[in-house]
Amino acid sequence: MDCDRGWFPLLAALDADLAAVCPEYELRQVKQKYGSLRYYAEPCEDHRAVDDEFRALIASAEKRSSRTCESCGAPGRRSASDHWYRTLCAACGETAAEPTPTV
Repeated sequence: MDCDRGWFPLLAALDADLAAVCPEYELRQVKQKYGSLRYYAEPCEDHRAVDDEFRALIASAEKRSSRTCESCGAPGRRSASDHWYRTLCAACGETAAEPTPTV
């Protein structure tokens, strides 16, 4: 898992939601990319019929991550520093390497 602790509550909620749909789902990878969460998982073979719901839950969590500080979990916005995108709140952004807000 390659993300900061601010997204851990998002991950815990997503895991619970996905497990409710498919208890034996397979987690492939979790990472931060371009300032938002990427969660790669597959429903188990017996639950392919719920694929749309499964994907919608992941998409929703990924979207929420783009508004949640990676470091502390507070509301945040995407910023860039040295070609590296992160989603940070104002306080965490001040302690980071002077990110420049992006659109």
